[in-house]
Amino acid sequence: MSRDPLQSVTLPVIVKARRLEDADGWCFPNARDSFAVQVVKAEDVQRRLRQIFSPEDVFLFTGIKQLKTAHDSQDARATLDAIEKVQPWTRGPLTLSTPKGTNWIGVRWVYSNLMSKLLEGPRLVMWCSDKEGTFLPGVYCPDWRAAAFVLLFMDSIRVCPKCGNSFIPKTDNQDYCTPAHGVAHRTARSRWNAKQRAEAKSRK
Repeated sequence: MSRDPLQSVTLPVIVKARRLEDADGWCFPNARDSFAVQVVKAEDVQRRLRQIFSPEDVFLFTGIKQLKTAHDSQDARATLDAIEKVQPWTRGPLTLSTPKGTNWIGVRWVYSNLMSKLLEGPRLVMWCSDKEGTFLPGVYCPDWRAAAFVLLFMDSIRVCPKCGNSFIPKTDNQDYCTPAHGVAHRTARSRWNAKQRAEAKSRK
């Protein structure tokens, strides 16, 4: 799957530091307050995933990323699996099948609506980096949960379409946690599409 260079985001994601020794700098969210912050890396989120999220939130975290991946690759089978995961956070039952195929406009609406809600808390701030010794722009998140969704949005963390596990990509074009899962998923998708075409043909 090709990447859109306009979607590349490199701003650091920061949260309030729990201990001063963890701090990477200071944040000034308003005119009155300042506090120590630490930069959140994808490795931090991956390691703490089960601590950051409730079991229900894990479905939302993986499902929303799988939904975006399925949309980008126009994978109708994977879209159905992803919708099942995110359904509890939507406004009602989702109708994704139309006489002409998958309702991709509906998929876009669901993804953008959910992600916009999840990104309401994080905001752009100016913070002072101890390492750089200067003020820098960053995305301040009120908690680790919000930071995890920001990194997911930035594509620093991805979710394997085959197994649903999150992983940190080693290259820009890595879409599966292992090459074997890529082969298995593409094979299953091809068979599913062939079955759908055969069923549609038999109904005519």
